[in-house]
Amino acid sequence: MIGTTDVDFNGDARTAHISEEETDYLLSVVNRYLRQPVQRDAIVSSWAGVRPLYDDAQGQAAAVTRDYVFDVTGGKNGEPAMLSIFGGKITTYRKLSEHALEKLQPFVQQGPAWTASAPLPGGQLPDLDPQRYTQQLQVRYPWLDTALLARLVAAYGSMTTEIIGDADSVAALGMHFGHGLYEAETRWLINREWAQSTQDILWRRTRLGLKFSVGQQQTLEHWLTGRTLAAATACDAFFKTEPVTSV
Repeated sequence: MIGTTDVDFNGDARTAHISEEETDYLLSVVNRYLRQPVQRDAIVSSWAGVRPLYDDAQGQAAAVTRDYVFDVTGGKNGEPAMLSIFGGKITTYRKLSEHALEKLQPFVQQGPAWTASAPLPGGQLPDLDPQRYTQQLQVRYPWLDTALLARLVAAYGSMTTEIIGDADSVAALGMHFGHGLYEAETRWLINREWAQSTQDILWRRTRLGLKFSVGQQQTLEHWLTGRTLAAATACDAFFKTEPVTSV
């Protein structure tokens, strides 16, 4: 993986993509250090993300602070306090949350701090050793492919058991969409990580989009569409049969 660049972006974040200029720049930089230069036809995938940054009046996007900024308004004479958070990034979300609660401490009754020593989601591993944990799960799920189990542990850590659930065979994991992505993992991503689309699942959660064929992507898309229609039908049926009480 080669990156990154920082450029200003104006427009719909869903349409963001790497520009030709950025691609040329990254290739030129990395090729300074490689005996065998990387050519454009070697690029398998590229992506771009848009994140809000706090405007600290710096002229260039690369110079703008990546840190978060707090602004507390109200909180006096019985007026509710409001905490606004500008900037920040997902990799420091826990530290941001801890600081946010510190800012709100004068206004909200709180218990003692506890997150400093608490593991992040999926981090409840024995001795913090993913390899050892994988070996334990191999004993627990001897029917599960070793490579698939290793991928699940690398991606989800101790939450892997939530995905496998009560399954006692590969068939119990549900439909196989390809490259080790089963219905069980897909449902978990929808319910726990708010995945809504094929792009969410294959690119923003698992990166399996690098391996999926067009046909496999279409199969997953059809499954998601059917699931959405089924949910909508069930919701419609509920409101048709359940009485609505006005207050």
